[in-house]
Amino acid sequence: MVVTDLVSCLEDDTLPLMQFSEAFAVVQTRLSPQLVSEVEAILGEHEADLEGNQQRSPRPGQQGPCFPAQSLLDLINRGIQDAREADRPALAGHLTPLLDITRSYLEGLSAHAHEVGMSLFEAFLHVEERFQRGSEATEQEIIDELRQACFALFADTHNKDLQQVLDVVVSHQALELKCELVVRLLYALAAPRAEHFRPLLRRLAGLVGRGCAQVASCAQRLLEHSLLTELQGVVARTLQGVDMFDQAQLAGVLGHSNPPLDAHPESSEVQTQPQGTGQQAVVARRTTFSEGLYSGLVASPPISSSSDRGPHTVAEQRDAKLQLLVEAPAAVEDALASLLNHVDPEVQTRALMTYFRRIYHPFLLGQPSMHTTAAGSLMLWTHRAPHCSQRPAEHAVHAVLGAAVIIPSLAGLAEAVSAVEGLIHKQAISAAQRGTLHIILTDEDGAALVLSPADQKCFPQAASRTPPRAPSDLIGEVNPGGSNYRAITAAVIAQMASLDSIIAQTGFPSVSVMVQRLHLAPVRCGFWRLSSLGAQATTQESDGKAGSDAGQTGPEKGPTFARQDSRGFEGRPPKHRPGSGSLATGTTSMGPLNYSPDDMLSAVEPFGSQLLELQKLSGFEGRIQYTPTRNRQCHIYVITERLNARSAPLKRVFLRGVIRRVSKGNQLSPQTKPPSLVTAALHDVEECLVCNLVEIQRAAADGAAAKGSVSKADWAHIFLTVTEPLDLLSDQQGEQTAAALRAACADLMAKHGGQLRKAAVAQWEVRLAAAAGGPAWRVVVASPSGHEAGEEDVQIYQEAEQNGKKVYVSKHTPHNSSGAYDGTPILAAYPPLEQLQQKRLAARRHNTTFAYDFPSVFGSALRRIWLDRDSNGECDGPLPARLVEVQELVMVDEAASFRSPGSVELVERAMGINTVGVVAWLLLLRSPEYPQGRPAVAIANDITYNSGAFGPKEDAMFRAATEYALQHHIPVLYLAANSGARVGLATEVKQALKVAWKDAAEPQKGFHYLYLTDADYRSITGRSKAAIVKCDRVQVGQECRWKLTDVIGEEDGLGIECLSGSGAIASVYARAFREGFTVTLVSGRTVGIGAYLARLGRRCIQVADQPIILTGFSALNKLLGREVYSSQMQLGGPKVMAANGVSHHVVEDDLAGIETMLKWLAFVPATFPGTLPVLRSTDPIGRDIEYEPQPGEKLDARAAIAGRYISQEPVNTDATASTSSHQRSRGRRSYWQSGLFDKDSWVEAHSGWARSVVTGRARLGGMPCGVIGVETQTVMMNIPADPGMPDSTERTIPQAGQVWFPDSALKTAQAIEEFDREQLPLVIMANWRGFSGGQRDLFEGVLQAGSLIVEHLRTYQQPVIVYLPPGAELRGGAWVVVDAQINPAQVEMYADPAASGGVLEPEGIVEIKYRTPDLQATMHRLDPVLQQLKAEGGPAMESSIQRREQALLPVYRQMATAFAQMHDSPVRMVAKGVLRGIVPWEQARPFLAARLRRRVAEEPLISTILATSPNFTRAHAITLLKRWFCISLSNNIAVEGLTRRHFEGVMLDVQTEEMNESEAEMWADDDAVVKWIMQFTGHGTSSNIFQREVDAVQAKVTSHIVQALVQTDAGQSGLLQGLQQALADRPELKTVLNKVLHNVLPDT
Repeated sequence: MVVTDLVSCLEDDTLPLMQFSEAFAVVQTRLSPQLVSEVEAILGEHEADLEGNQQRSPRPGQQGPCFPAQSLLDLINRGIQDAREADRPALAGHLTPLLDITRSYLEGLSAHAHEVGMSLFEAFLHVEERFQRGSEATEQEIIDELRQACFALFADTHNKDLQQVLDVVVSHQALELKCELVVRLLYALAAPRAEHFRPLLRRLAGLVGRGCAQVASCAQRLLEHSLLTELQGVVARTLQGVDMFDQAQLAGVLGHSNPPLDAHPESSEVQTQPQGTGQQAVVARRTTFSEGLYSGLVASPPISSSSDRGPHTVAEQRDAKLQLLVEAPAAVEDALASLLNHVDPEVQTRALMTYFRRIYHPFLLGQPSMHTTAAGSLMLWTHRAPHCSQRPAEHAVHAVLGAAVIIPSLAGLAEAVSAVEGLIHKQAISAAQRGTLHIILTDEDGAALVLSPADQKCFPQAASRTPPRAPSDLIGEVNPGGSNYRAITAAVIAQMASLDSIIAQTGFPSVSVMVQRLHLAPVRCGFWRLSSLGAQATTQESDGKAGSDAGQTGPEKGPTFARQDSRGFEGRPPKHRPGSGSLATGTTSMGPLNYSPDDMLSAVEPFGSQLLELQKLSGFEGRIQYTPTRNRQCHIYVITERLNARSAPLKRVFLRGVIRRVSKGNQLSPQTKPPSLVTAALHDVEECLVCNLVEIQRAAADGAAAKGSVSKADWAHIFLTVTEPLDLLSDQQGEQTAAALRAACADLMAKHGGQLRKAAVAQWEVRLAAAAGGPAWRVVVASPSGHEAGEEDVQIYQEAEQNGKKVYVSKHTPHNSSGAYDGTPILAAYPPLEQLQQKRLAARRHNTTFAYDFPSVFGSALRRIWLDRDSNGECDGPLPARLVEVQELVMVDEAASFRSPGSVELVERAMGINTVGVVAWLLLLRSPEYPQGRPAVAIANDITYNSGAFGPKEDAMFRAATEYALQHHIPVLYLAANSGARVGLATEVKQALKVAWKDAAEPQKGFHYLYLTDADYRSITGRSKAAIVKCDRVQVGQECRWKLTDVIGEEDGLGIECLSGSGAIASVYARAFREGFTVTLVSGRTVGIGAYLARLGRRCIQVADQPIILTGFSALNKLLGREVYSSQMQLGGPKVMAANGVSHHVVEDDLAGIETMLKWLAFVPATFPGTLPVLRSTDPIGRDIEYEPQPGEKLDARAAIAGRYISQEPVNTDATASTSSHQRSRGRRSYWQSGLFDKDSWVEAHSGWARSVVTGRARLGGMPCGVIGVETQTVMMNIPADPGMPDSTERTIPQAGQVWFPDSALKTAQAIEEFDREQLPLVIMANWRGFSGGQRDLFEGVLQAGSLIVEHLRTYQQPVIVYLPPGAELRGGAWVVVDAQINPAQVEMYADPAASGGVLEPEGIVEIKYRTPDLQATMHRLDPVLQQLKAEGGPAMESSIQRREQALLPVYRQMATAFAQMHDSPVRMVAKGVLRGIVPWEQARPFLAARLRRRVAEEPLISTILATSPNFTRAHAITLLKRWFCISLSNNIAVEGLTRRHFEGVMLDVQTEEMNESEAEMWADDDAVVKWIMQFTGHGTSSNIFQREVDAVQAKVTSHIVQALVQTDAGQSGLLQGLQQALADRPELKTVLNKVLHNVLPDT
């Protein structure tokens, strides 16, 4: 009603007069009398014209007198100019309202209505574009940002005006009502002149989210409707032989004014930035031209006669343009069809020829022939069947006849049909079969639909079975005055029923009727002949039985087979459609019918339906919903399925598309090898595939607009058919072609895997027609989980004929195996989804991966890692054939309890048959670090089993799998997606429950107790020996009741036992972190115990859209008594868990999460304890470190660790050339500036938490190690406001660089602990000035966190290097917590010569130890002027001395600071023994790499030596190693490559006890010692000198132990008893003992 009134007002001719008169009355008294009289005269004249027009009773829609806006504007402007100069400003201010009104009506009422509409839509966008952040931010976070922006805007004032923020929030809360209003406004104001609203329509169409779907869909349709209208003009210009686009049209298509002539479609974007408070969301949207409507037209190369190979004549140019219309992937079908009734006969003829050439391209066998008769225009042609692969010599045998009649209305249909049959017989066309009869009505709307009285009888039945809106309509409300789709369709069906027998005599198996509509796309009605279908029903049933047991690909089993016409006409639909009405069943009041209407032919011609193989959708009749795509070359069919009546509906999407032209593949020479040919041919397939992924998501938005809620696809299937025959596919090169197709499609999967998963594509299929009559190729790519990306998931087939049907035939498959569709009929109907796929989709509904699909995700992630490493040259071998080997772990005893460690066994069984909600596998992962495979235990929640809740069985399985991993010392990988501990009620008791009411007539008064009847009690207690309920017997009259006191329940897992099990798995998982390696991927929402497990395992990877929570937001809202929290993400999303240190990494999806998990595993040993995986690094160890802070610049920790890319502007050699900023950005080059560690090896952890410290893992010379760095810049810590506390506000706390705060100190301590558990050597790039010791910091635990650093560093079991990089400083308490004396056995400290360290900074030392009196004393000692003044003496000299002291004080303070700084130099540190050496930054990489290699190589040797005796210390072990090393040198034992390496500038404090100078130098050389260790331990050989030396040490230690034992009686007794037992166990020892005794006592 409001919109209707608004439109009525805007169309009222009196509106301008009333608005102007109202404003004029306000300022009339302030104007000159002359101006007033002139204005009144003009208004009076216009008012008289309006009255006269009303008396003449104008027709509806007739425009009345125009408002004299221009005259009034000129008059007002002249009045302002005539006024005195001093009065002009005030007068202009008074007249501003009048000027605004007159300007708004300068171009009439429509322009004013346009301005009103623009202002309303802009106001809507002004609010809603702020909330277009998707999953990046919640609404509450956006509101907080708006508030903070408002505070920043008024930062300098005390008035924090939040009214603007309040207005935005209140407006957004009414989004549903606003969207409904905006949609109505779009239809009322924008639809009639949509081309004038395009900028705003593009912004509205770019809105995303649940609330704006209806508005976005409506705006998208209006936008495309306006562009399709222009497309009709483009096609008409082409048919007339002129240029397709003029400059104005091109500008409208591209979405901007004055478009560049070389505009590229991919760079054409529309970006909007609304004005207002706060940071705005930019809605970027590619223009419709880029999205397909004009695809292939604007971007096609221009046709120029100057080209040597191009067309020269005007006719050739026109033919080339017409051919472009035939082949271009643009939405030209409806545009051509709308011109079939053009007033120019020549244009009409060209439109007809071009339309049918396009429909049947490239299957036409010659040009269609045009004939003019008294009945109308007729057209005949012959073409090949869509799936015919015959050679040209056989065309006559397999030709299909097509015909078209062009008549004004249905009244002439009978005569035209007779004329067609006569023309066919006259020309004696010898086609083997007939195809489609096209009936084109050239009159528009009602004029073409004149029905006879007999036809009127069929009209009600026809109208009852027609859909209310055309599937191809963009918007049905654009032309409400024309005939609607339903009336047109009903009239056509009724007329076809009337002429059914006449048309049937022509023998055409399909009929297509096209009706023109004013300003809208034509209406198509398609019909299939039923006469030959009855005989095929039996065939279909038998085929269906055969197909039910066929192989399956992904979720699909062998489909039931659809029928095929006895004459070979494929693509025919079934005979009966459920619920279609009597016309569809083939009977009317006039008798049985030969033709049945088919709704699916309303969007495509019958021939197109055969190309799209729509017969395969026959199993879903009555449930198909059609959605058009923007370029009309692809068609979307949506089917909703339910597993059962109680299950959630699942949305299946089938996208079918045609690719008419493959521009890349046929541009290559025939000599090109198959891989190159296939790559080129699939280029267009890739473009089409990517566009279709967008279309699938767009269809979801349209469904949301229709249903009011987002309805994205659960399962999607894409079928693309390339109709242009390709020369590259020849049978002689079949094996090479198949291999090339398989590799190319695998590349497409890897390249667009994320988009395919987002669109829920489970399978996509491409049909490639072969040239020279060869069989067509078909590529079927199955991706049921969405993560498959290997060649094993690509199936290659060729079409073949078996038993009269076209079937799939596997070609050139690996290992000679058959594909899942091998032998299946090509046109077999798609079956319903199987149970396994239903589970996959159920998991996808939770935005996670089905548990049993995770092994394939591991395979895909490993493949990506291998390819990435291989591209960097870091792989030592080829990609393994099988990247993952999987064995499932199941409980040996399914009844085992979580209270004791259960045992598991390895089995191989089918997916999805688990009876417990936790699934576990033993994985063998073949990674670049371990090509032979590394074992790991993966544990996953099955979200489809009781929502992934933890019950007793799940707890037992989780504990047993974790214990298995601990027993075998292998990692535990937990894939979390659960709902916490299971909650339930005893169902058997619940169903029998009775209530003893206080008043049965009024239950609201309450109840006395709950009870069971005697029969129910006996039934329940008889189910189990264990107690199920506890009851008291109550006798009520004659009735025996059992009063319930306690409910135990028959089922295990209803309550508290689940919490006990949660405690058990929490304990074992925490132990697994301490004793092994754990990492958790939060794949789905994880609740309660699931959240605790994510934290107890410490290493946590969180998917961006999945929360980690303890309690759901709904439960919290109930607890708080009001709606406080709006989503789970608000409680535990990445913005919470990544900012508080729970989540180490935040990833986009499960594939990225598994890849991150595998990269984490790449840093740790395969078993614990074990040997670190050292990779061959392509980054040379001896290279220079290019990054170095400039003088006065603070060190960038990340650049120092990992390097960085430096952008560099290109050098413009043309001084006169001017380039845009976009071109400069594209031309800007970047180069790599290396850091300390290997390139691309740095993986930062906890990047969002405690950002003043940088932690992560990297490789140094291929050696994995943990890294801790320091942020030198001030960072901001944001503490969000808690919606549960109304008085809380968001806080932003600055944290200075180079300072430990409570959070960053805790982050450092935790990182040290995690690195130690992972057995990683640690490199600390120390650069701290100390700890923050304020009251708040001490209260928040900075002291406790600092103590944890000391504790974890003290117990660190791996080598630790603390290095002070150039410009770094380490002072006070910061030095204390990382000093080498905390762990002298492992920690070594080094520093760059430019680093410094000390208790205080030099300025602080000077303030304490070199105060002003000391400075003055130094002045008097050093300054000759002061000495002279002091020597002269006298009272007059005192003032001169003081002035001299004041003048010298600044420079002497600088001198004192420099003097104090000399105490902090690395030279003094080495001299005092707190540093092991000085290592310049340029030598840090080779030196530290060598040092780490040596330390890591030494540790196993030292541990082995220490194990020989409990009395040995680390110093003893190192002394032994030194002795063996010196013996090797002194005995001239050949140690290959043992040479002294010199590091320039490195100064070390090396202990040389018991070694000469030469030996000491060699022992200090880390590379030399590593080489010696490799040979000493027999690495790569059978000679292990080290083991022999250790055995000798062990024997000597044992000898000392025996000697000590015999010193006491107890020792002697124990020794003899031990010998007796040893001799009994090993009799051969007697001989050895006799020899020893004989040697010791020769006379005995």
